[in-house]
This record gives sequence, structure tokens and C-alpha cells, in this order.
Amino acid sequence: MSDLTKIKSYVEQLIRTSPGDGAFLIITVNGTEDFLQMTGDTRGVQLNFPLITARQMSMESNIRAVAARNGFTLTENNGSDGSRFLDIGMAANASEVAQVSEILLREVFRVGEATKLDFEGDGIEFK
Repeated sequence: MSDLTKIKSYVEQLIRTSPGDGAFLIITVNGTEDFLQMTGDTRGVQLNFPLITARQMSMESNIRAVAARNGFTLTENNGSDGSRFLDIGMAANASEVAQVSEILLREVFRVGEATKLDFEGDGIEFK
């Protein structure tokens, strides 16, 4: 079973958290520094790509191209320390969030069925 199939159940747990709990999910491509992170609750989910390290900044044009090709609306935000993030805001729909996450992982980071993913987060029970 591909690790990609686990995303939906983890997103479902993320969405069930109460607003303000600060729950998050990080999906890292095993053996790399590539990851997709998200925060969310019953009000919605925000996927984001930090643009802090040289590797992350080198991926910006690819992230933008994949988002445009798939019709995802990217918003650029700045952290309190001046760091940049590319965000995709979504409704609290686990199926949609999982589908978009899978597209992003496949097209931005070249994740395939056999690629091992590492999951971490708060407010989520990993199995």
C-alpha cells in the first residue's frame, strides 16, 4: 500500500480538531528535506510551502507552475521573521485536501507509489 493512501485519514483527523488548537500535519519525502505542511481544523485547511532554505527557494517556480497548471490558487505570505510561504487555502474537506496534497507531492517532489513518506504532526494519531 502506498503511503499516499494514508494522507486522507490524517487530514480527516486534522479537520476534526477544534479551532485554535494549532493542529498541523507535515508530510516529508523520506530521505530528503522536501515536505508539504498543513494546518487546519473544522473551518478549513491551509497547505503551505515555506521558502526559507536554498532548496525550498529553488522549488518556488516549480510550485507556482504546478499550482497554475492544476488551478490551485497560491497566496504568498510572510512570517513575522520575514520568511516567505506559498499557501493554498482549502475547505475542510478531507478528500479534496488529500487529492490536492497528492498532486502536489507527485508533481512538485516527484513522489511515486513506492516513495516512502514520513508523517508528523500534532492532534493526529499515526498508524
